[in-house]
Amino acid sequence: MIGSACVTVPAYSTFCRARWDPAFKDVCARAKHFHCRCETCYKLQEEGLKKWASQINRAEFKLQHRAEVTNWRRLERHYQFTARQHPDEMLVLSYDGTVSLGLPRLTNRMPKGVPVSRLNVVPLGLTNHSAMTNYSISMLKHQYAKGANRLLTVLDHCIRATKFGQHVSRTHGSWY
Repeated sequence: MIGSACVTVPAYSTFCRARWDPAFKDVCARAKHFHCRCETCYKLQEEGLKKWASQINRAEFKLQHRAEVTNWRRLERHYQFTARQHPDEMLVLSYDGTVSLGLPRLTNRMPKGVPVSRLNVVPLGLTNHSAMTNYSISMLKHQYAKGANRLLTVLDHCIRATKFGQHVSRTHGSWY
């Protein structure tokens, strides 16, 4: 800015170089966290770290949590089987959005001479247990935000296809 008292903003590379300057050695890198986590697992991990420091056994907490997980899986299976047997009464959807995948993925250790650039996609799985159909959708990694908007968009399309499509619940009129 010519003729103003404002100082120009440094380039991004200046900030990157300054980050690793010895004067900033006390600054820690921010931990990345991209997934939802079970609250019980989080508490068990915290307790485990405390007990690991004090050498106390935490097996009883693991057993308690394993029982909760087993009961949850049993409840999921019950709803899935009920939806398969009575699709006109119950709609059960399972959604799984996972981490990005770099394609092509040949092996864990890439052969020599193969470029390291990848097409990063985020696979998404949706299962309609009532209609016994599976959908696998892959989206470009930075094309859309991964989160609630994407989940709601996918669920909206799936529910509309069920409501207005050829699903057995549509023929029995349970949506009206």
